[in-house]
Amino acid sequence: MYTFQKVRLNHNAIIINYDWMLVIDNMEDLIYYHKRMLNSKLSHVWDNLIKTKHGKSHIDNTLSLIIYYQNEATEPKSIFELTAIASEKIFSAKAIALQNTGKIYINKNGGFFPHSKDITILEEIKIDNKNLIFPQYTEKDIKVKQWPDGKHWYAYVGDFQVEYDEEKKWNSKERAYKCAKYFLYQIQNEQFKIKE
Repeated sequence: MYTFQKVRLNHNAIIINYDWMLVIDNMEDLIYYHKRMLNSKLSHVWDNLIKTKHGKSHIDNTLSLIIYYQNEATEPKSIFELTAIASEKIFSAKAIALQNTGKIYINKNGGFFPHSKDITILEEIKIDNKNLIFPQYTEKDIKVKQWPDGKHWYAYVGDFQVEYDEEKKWNSKERAYKCAKYFLYQIQNEQFKIKE
């Protein structure tokens, strides 16, 4: 079960209201989140970097950008080494903030900030699922993908891969989409939400 909060940050008379943020207050949940986030993004990140290198695309996400600039700043390394280094830096920043404050808030894009006295909780829900699907996602955030020459289809809500009824891959694009849509429906309704 995961806690999501809408929060207000009031720092030096600057007020910012944030949409649903995943609240992490222990290292086990942070490790799980980090693995899920990284695994769900890697295929797109690597594809984006390879296409960019060959002039067929531009960098279109933050993780690709971090890896790209890291490659420019160091001696040449493989895409796997660069991904491991970037992943470690991202995880370390979150882990240090968690250790220092006891709680961090992560948005649906992976950005985060540590807990502080300047934060007010506006709304809170608990969602009982292991997929870490943020409450603000809608049907337009569903993506269905297939590896080149692959036989199976994979469903994503935002960057997070859907696991529905203990399945992560489907034999048709339509079935993958239908499972993602149904899973999203469950999250948006009382079957998965537990209000505080």
